[in-house]
Amino acid sequence: AELSYANNFKWNTSKGEDRYRRGLYTFFKRTSPHPTLITFDCPDSNTSSLRRSISNTPLQALITLNNRVFQEASQNFAKELLIQFHSDNERLQWAYQKVTTKTLDADSKAQLQQLLQELKAWFKENPNEAQAYSGLKATDGDPVSTAAWTGLSRVLLNLDAFLTRE
Repeated sequence: AELSYANNFKWNTSKGEDRYRRGLYTFFKRTSPHPTLITFDCPDSNTSSLRRSISNTPLQALITLNNRVFQEASQNFAKELLIQFHSDNERLQWAYQKVTTKTLDADSKAQLQQLLQELKAWFKENPNEAQAYSGLKATDGDPVSTAAWTGLSRVLLNLDAFLTRE
């Protein structure tokens, strides 16, 4: 996006090992902050800020659901869940605890289990979408399970308990 005063600066995705560096090391252009930082209430870098403003807007949810960074984070989270745990119940309990720092209650568990089953069924009927959504190469594993867990991870990473800091 071109947000600078003279429209002479465009944010580009980093290449190589720089692509996955911590957000702390993101280049900061004073006159054109990164669009994601703006959406998540990044303070103005031209002045001192003692307190960050907190907002919760639909645009933040759209970014976490559509931004490539969040997609890749969900894919990696799903792959890690599938490697570390042997049952969907264990994965669900651990993932919820990791994302929210809370124990999974019965109602939330039922909703997430239903979502997981729906995702598995949909991706089973749509193997090409499962392959693309999972981020796996053709020989890397089960794209249906990975895609379903990626979808569930995206939901978990979009919860207010994960995004909002108070």
